[in-house]
Amino acid sequence: MYCQRDVDRWAAGREHWNAWARGLLANKVVRERAGNWAELANVDFSEYAFDEKADFKGFIFPHDARFYRTVFVKGADFCGATFSGRAGFDRTEFRDDVLFILAKFLGEASFINAHFVRGAGLTKVRFEGASNFSAVKSEGPFLLTESEFLQVPDFFRASFLAGLRLEDIAVPKPDIFLFTGEKKIAAHYRALKKIAIESHDHKRELEFFAGELIERRGNDDPKFSAAYVFGFIYELLADFGRSLMRPFYWWLGSLAAFSFLYSFIASQTFSLYRDVSSGFWGCLGKGLYLSFLNSLPVIGFSVGDRREGVLKYLFGEPNAMSLWMDVLFILQNLWSAILIFLFLLSLRNHFKIK
Repeated sequence: MYCQRDVDRWAAGREHWNAWARGLLANKVVRERAGNWAELANVDFSEYAFDEKADFKGFIFPHDARFYRTVFVKGADFCGATFSGRAGFDRTEFRDDVLFILAKFLGEASFINAHFVRGAGLTKVRFEGASNFSAVKSEGPFLLTESEFLQVPDFFRASFLAGLRLEDIAVPKPDIFLFTGEKKIAAHYRALKKIAIESHDHKRELEFFAGELIERRGNDDPKFSAAYVFGFIYELLADFGRSLMRPFYWWLGSLAAFSFLYSFIASQTFSLYRDVSSGFWGCLGKGLYLSFLNSLPVIGFSVGDRREGVLKYLFGEPNAMSLWMDVLFILQNLWSAILIFLFLLSLRNHFKIK
């Protein structure tokens, strides 16, 4: 139930409210030692009905603020407000537009089961603590553009009938190559991914999908299982299908590595088709060409005569080559095929090709 003292203080206006809040904050340490800080600093508007537009613009809430089951009949304005403690808007009903532009939530922000009948503007809001939007229902536009979350928000079972705008929001990214994630955080990323799909925000969809895969490690994906291992490989080679250049750079690097390997082996091999004194550097050009052919699945083997000439130059008669050379060629061919596939997958993701 709401506290009438808090309602009266709000009705007196922002200057009166903020003078009270700043006075409390100035003596916070003393009040905490006396044990009555929470009692004096908490505010409670639970189950109160604001019949007119509620103006909380620029208000400072010194500690916890409760708006449980509060009804805002004609909307509310929390622009620039500062919530120093927990801000609880659980089961709150906003029947008209509500604005939180440039608001700051220094503690937990909870909107569990909140109902937004019309638009909600949470643009450029800073959430420093945990933020929970579980089971939120929004019937109008819901804007989170340019807002910053210092912890991954929870949007489990949230419903946005008119869509959710996610442009330029900042959500923490998991550590790269994380060995053990948190199942709860993986669920948060999964809910965000679902919202991004519904909002047709493909870039955010890929970002949240990557976060989910990383945080699943060690729980949904048991350690050293196939999903666990391939998740690391997918991250290393293609950043979960988000990077075009990473598989390309891996392909270039392997092209160079195999060319050096072929040239080194050739420099240790006798061939009637080249000068014995040519050595490693004399073989490098042909080794690079052979590596290039092997790095192009199917295409590289279609130039049979040229390829055979290169093999003769480097290793002598092809029939005299070691079986291990064939194995090496196949390995490079398979490795290059994987990298080309990952490049094409990233290309598809980048342009959202169906």
